[in-house]
Amino acid sequence: MDPTVKFVIEAACLTGIILLGAVATPALGKGRWDRSKWLQAAGFLVIGIVLLAVNPRGWPDLFPIVIGFTVFVVGVVGLLLALMLAWRLTHRGPETELPRQAAITFSEMGLSGLLAAGCLLAALVCSVWLAQAVADAWAYGHAPVCAIASSGSCRSQADGIVVGRSSTRTTDAVRVRIGDQDRAIEIATGHDVWQTLISGEHVEITSWKGQVTALTPPGKGTMETSDAPGLSVLIGVGFVVASLLLFALMAGYTVIYRKVWRAARAGVDVDRFAA
Repeated sequence: MDPTVKFVIEAACLTGIILLGAVATPALGKGRWDRSKWLQAAGFLVIGIVLLAVNPRGWPDLFPIVIGFTVFVVGVVGLLLALMLAWRLTHRGPETELPRQAAITFSEMGLSGLLAAGCLLAALVCSVWLAQAVADAWAYGHAPVCAIASSGSCRSQADGIVVGRSSTRTTDAVRVRIGDQDRAIEIATGHDVWQTLISGEHVEITSWKGQVTALTPPGKGTMETSDAPGLSVLIGVGFVVASLLLFALMAGYTVIYRKVWRAARAGVDVDRFAA
């Protein structure tokens, strides 16, 4: 996609999130935005657009992140409004503050419960992925060395020559000539890659199951690539821990909102009581 078109879509998404917040906030009982809120939102919008326009080299491509975040925000707000409307339709009564509080806290309780369930499911899925990554890392560490390149379970080693770097907007990779082919290899370890590697230098290439997993310059240690099994283990651990922490947080919010919801149903004005 053309970079200009992507930038326009990203800016439209950020602007839409701001406008959605301004419209949905009063409906969710948080009050209308005053001048200071609008100024804060405008500041965040300007900062976001500047970051999208600059997007420093080495940063990930922000387009899928912005699109995913926009879909998430719209989904969350939509669920809150749908749950609140469902409560009001099934509990018709006089338009007073307490039924309104009950509807709002019911939607918040329902949303946090759904998010908690989603986080728990994500933790289970990530645990399965982590188990597979650990198995792959163990198999890689115990794999025998092949005499020739193979797509099987053994590790093959070959000689290569560093011929330069292959840069994109978001990544830097080493270009290595292996035989009569050039390959771009993204290094996952070592922050001084270009101070360590020299164009024309001979390196040893380690491959496993058809993927380059390590690059070893003579006397400079081994550099793992982004396809190395060990990196998948670290990523899997991070996802499992993050999913469990978010599950605990959302479950806690569900308990709190349930108590507030039951109090509102019992006729207790929680806002006045808290004040």
